[in-house]
Amino acid sequence: MKKNRQEKDRSGIITLMYHRVNVADTDPWGICVSRENFEEQVKVLKANFDVISVDELVTRLTCGNTSTNEICITFDDGYSDNILYAKPVLESYNCPATFFIATGFIDQPGFWWDELETIFLHSKLLPQQLILEMGGKPETFLITDEVLSPEQWLQHKRWRWYQPPPTSRCSIYIYIWEKLRAMESGSIISVMNKIKAWGGYEERNNNSRMPVKARQLHDLVKNNLFRIAAHTHTHCDLSKGSGNMQREEILASKNYLLENYGVESNFLSYPFGRYNDDTLALVNDLQLGACFTTAANTITTGVDKNLLGRYQVFNWNGIAFEKQIRKWLTWPVQAV
Repeated sequence: MKKNRQEKDRSGIITLMYHRVNVADTDPWGICVSRENFEEQVKVLKANFDVISVDELVTRLTCGNTSTNEICITFDDGYSDNILYAKPVLESYNCPATFFIATGFIDQPGFWWDELETIFLHSKLLPQQLILEMGGKPETFLITDEVLSPEQWLQHKRWRWYQPPPTSRCSIYIYIWEKLRAMESGSIISVMNKIKAWGGYEERNNNSRMPVKARQLHDLVKNNLFRIAAHTHTHCDLSKGSGNMQREEILASKNYLLENYGVESNFLSYPFGRYNDDTLALVNDLQLGACFTTAANTITTGVDKNLLGRYQVFNWNGIAFEKQIRKWLTWPVQAV
């Protein structure tokens, strides 16, 4: 193991958060890492750090020992490309990882947020007007760029959610996404069905955005390097749900993994990184071993095990990735 002098005295564990290992035409959330860059990143981790599992991370916290040179790898949502492209690389370099699975999407044709993105950012032609009811009253949306020009397509490819929307399609997409995120699964499905019919969306097999298949998870759990864990059942925003809804979502995900894969999952990743006081009371009551947020925080001794931070990994090559980790090592721990 190689150590840099800067790292010898650091007092925390860095947990990395991935979503997809693939290239996408559009990526407003910056969640895609190419296969080539992912392998370069894993090489950096293997050469410079101890890559540990979530189980080992929890052991370090329990023992009060988070002063070593350790990195933990996690994946959220449950994309098929995790198994197709990330798994072989992790196996090749003998790196453990935990995959947080939104169990309700297993074997489904797609995630609703990807379908929404495809309709608004990819469709060559959309009707000028869309009327939706999302939360009690109808809302009308006007598409001022019904025909997607080559210039607008390039804008969509480059656009990230934190930037001003370059087209009306981007503005409407992000607005509807925010609305749907706060809704329960049945309502999301109902709204998405209307949007699909309006936009002429056709379901098709697309390995670049497809949720994981059951048979892929069966293959994954055969390797002791890997763990699968709960990410709720429908990838709901727990902070918007009642206590009963939150309990049902977490238990449904845990029970699915137990009944179908024999995995007693004691870890949870909060969808969208969102939770509230009811969530924290619930996970304490369920006595989960660890729960992960999306807050960019190093994990240190004494941290609340139900509020463990992670750093999102972007599509960096190995050099840029290593530079970013060096920066994270110097960041102070932020209050959650």
